[in-house]
Amino acid sequence: MLANTAEAQISAWRRPGSGYGVNLEPWEFPELELQFERDESLTESVIIIRFIGKISNSNSYELNRRIHHFGDYGQTLILDLSKLEYINSTGVAILFSIFFRLQKDGYRLVIGGLHPFLRRVFSLMDLPEELLVLDSLDEAKASL
Repeated sequence: MLANTAEAQISAWRRPGSGYGVNLEPWEFPELELQFERDESLTESVIIIRFIGKISNSNSYELNRRIHHFGDYGQTLILDLSKLEYINSTGVAILFSIFFRLQKDGYRLVIGGLHPFLRRVFSLMDLPEELLVLDSLDEAKASL
């Protein structure tokens, strides 16, 4: 059932101007939920994606398979990781792949909001200079 639901959600994502809206229904995985919100209050159209739960071996394969469609949004993304309690090395690689895919397509990714666990993990990493990681969602919005 998850695959059919996932495919239906993925097929609903369209680039701006194509006549279709962006499907903002949550994505649910074992131990993880992604919630989507369009923020029109900024100078550019932004999709905020909230990660709630954990990225672990129980969900990283399916998340990685579906996450590559984030480049189809055709706009800036803010990842709110303030409620992401745990991330394994595969999850970190998934976040980097989102960043590099969007960058290649000419779009921006900002991480706004870090759970204390993630703040420590990110402080130990050599992040790409272009990847903006801020402490709060409000700071991420203000950076655009």
